[in-house]
This record gives sequence, structure tokens and C-alpha cells, in this order.
Amino acid sequence: MKQGASDRRMIRGRLMCQDILKWKSEHRVIAVTADDPLTIRIRTFNFPGWKAYVDGIQTAIHTEEGIGAILIYSGRCSSH
Repeated sequence: MKQGASDRRMIRGRLMCQDILKWKSEHRVIAVTADDPLTIRIRTFNFPGWKAYVDGIQTAIHTEEGIGAILIYSGRCSSH
């Protein structure tokens, strides 16, 4: 998906929406809303310096083993 793109779908009977608000080489903003906690996988290598926020609170970024993609675990019902 590219900047400005939106995706709304049902996953196992639950609504999940994502909007890519900004997609620059050094800054990405993705708004995600979901009925249940979820793992957000971003097809970007996890380089030092990236920061992730869930509901405005900085949260840990994990690295997908073998791929290097960013993983963000949401323990809440929505993330921004």
C-alpha cells in the first residue's frame, strides 16, 4: 500500500482498518483500528531509531525473525 491508501477488512469476524497517512524513507505514519489486540507487521527493515506508538504511548518494536521486518504488538483494541 502507498501513502494515502486505506484498507478495511474483516479478519475472523472482526473489523480491522488501516490508513497509511505518511510513507517517507525516514518517517511512516500508519493508523490502525481493530476490535481485538493484534500484531502489526510493517514491510520495513527494523533499523535503529524507529519508534512506534500505540494509543500515543511509545511501545517496543520487535524484529521478524529471518525477515527483519518490523513487528508491533498491540495489547489494546486500537492503535495509532
